[in-house]
Amino acid sequence: IQFTGPDGDGTVSAEYLVGCDGGASPVRRQAGIDFPGLPPTSLLRLGDVTLEAGVTPADLPDLRVPVIPLGRGYFRVITVEPYDATVDRDEPMTLAELNASIRRVNGRDLPITGTRWVSRFTDSSRQAARYRAGRVLVAGDAAHIHLPAGGPGLNTGLQDAVNLGWKLAAQVHGWAPPGLLDSYHRERHAEGERVLLHTRAQGALTGAATDGRIAALREIVAQLLQYQQPLRHLVNLMYGLDTCYDTGTANPHPLAGRWAPNLALATTDGAASVAELLHQGRGVLLDLTPDGGYARAGQGWRDRIDIRTARCPSPPASALLIRPDGYVAWAGAT
Repeated sequence: IQFTGPDGDGTVSAEYLVGCDGGASPVRRQAGIDFPGLPPTSLLRLGDVTLEAGVTPADLPDLRVPVIPLGRGYFRVITVEPYDATVDRDEPMTLAELNASIRRVNGRDLPITGTRWVSRFTDSSRQAARYRAGRVLVAGDAAHIHLPAGGPGLNTGLQDAVNLGWKLAAQVHGWAPPGLLDSYHRERHAEGERVLLHTRAQGALTGAATDGRIAALREIVAQLLQYQQPLRHLVNLMYGLDTCYDTGTANPHPLAGRWAPNLALATTDGAASVAELLHQGRGVLLDLTPDGGYARAGQGWRDRIDIRTARCPSPPASALLIRPDGYVAWAGAT
């Protein structure tokens, strides 16, 4: 790989290259990976600002922009306007630009005295057609861009990285079975599609459009969110809490492919949680039986997983084989 850096040009050799280089990813482009999706329709501007001493959102009647308290005297202000292709997205955002946008959207200025951060972004929504092209892979914003409503890009990017990380390590160290590295695309591309689904829906509900039909849709959704079941469904969707990977086994345990429950455990080393057992970044075979039979059976895997025995009240399975990314690869019947 040839590159240009702050110290000049250079060359580096590697078995694999992972592009985590943002929505405009040169790695993705040079690997020939398509990036299809929807063009922007809205331009959003955001600022973490300070207001005149003693002023709060309650003192600003008829606001048409959200002013969200962040603590320590800062407020987050967000404006949404129709996308303007003449705006130079490469030019740094300024407080003056934010103030001008507030004036257009709000109808008047806000008493802003300063800012610690301003940014602009769009509701453009795209996803890499494939997350792997030979020895080149993409993750995070290089694999998907979308409206950052609720911050799902951070969760999704971290999940991409930890999903790919242990599989790539297995490949490099020579113990990956055939197809393991390919499962990165299969698992994470589907999750990226789900993120684009709900962020596009949020964009339609909160965008710059003022059509009365959009207002009616907002009202219906607001009513649905008063009920626990649709609210739980949307929260699970937005934060990836209901992700379930195909473990490739017939009649899998209900936990297989899902987040491992963070059980409170009693181990020979004292109290622990499932999350703490995963801190080493390795797979864990957790034996919850009184006789430790699963732990004995798994001794041949000690080069790649940690084997632990523990007790917990009402165990959900007799044993759990947990991947390094926290998902259950296999679970034994209770």
